[in-house]
Parts: sequence; C-alpha cells; structure tokens
Amino acid sequence: PSDPLPTDPDWAGGVLYADEWSRAVPAPPAALWRLRVGDTLGSWRVEEVVPGRLLRLRAETRLPGQAWLELTCREEHGRTVYGQRAIFHPRGLLGHLYWWTRTPFRRRRVPGDVVRRLTRAS
Repeated sequence: PSDPLPTDPDWAGGVLYADEWSRAVPAPPAALWRLRVGDTLGSWRVEEVVPGRLLRLRAETRLPGQAWLELTCREEHGRTVYGQRAIFHPRGLLGHLYWWTRTPFRRRRVPGDVVRRLTRAS
C-alpha cells in the first residue's frame, strides 16, 4: 500500500495535521527556489517542484510519523505571497503527542525563519 500523501483527499482516511502561514515577500516567484526533485536540504528531501509555484519537502529524520513541508508562492496584487504548510501524518499515540507538544514551537519560530532564509537567498 502507498504511504499517505499531502495531496490525498480528506475522505481517504487517516489523520493529517497541518499548520499554514503566508506572507508577502519582496522577490518574484521564480527566484524563491531553484531546487530539483531528489536534492536534500539538511534533513529534508525535495519531493516535488512546480517551478515558481510549489516546493514540497519530505522529512528524512526519524519521527513518529511522516512529515512534509510545502512552500508555495503566487502573485497577488502585484506582489509575491509566500505560503508555507507543515503537514504531519502521525503513527500511533506517540505521533499524535509529538504533533501537539511541538505546536507552540512551530507557530513561533518556523514561518519567520524559513521566509527570511528564502527571501535573503533569492
């Protein structure tokens, strides 16, 4: 059987947790990332790229579940809007506990750090 994917519909069963953020950035969509499928970024592997629109990373660390980070960008009213979605498919009770104990840290730190790094590099 296939592992769950972030693109699976809600009715497919199981639980997927997600946190989403968005922010306007001073860079064109094409400049936000120039990665290829299979490349690694620390403990993340590039799983899917839609140039100028989507970058999906899959965690390669040992977790009580599977984790993805989806980065999107779109033009809106003449400016680029960066979006980020952290997705987690928990395995068992430990997976659910992991998600809920990490929530306060994700909301404070992750969105701003990634936005700053991407826009600085672009």
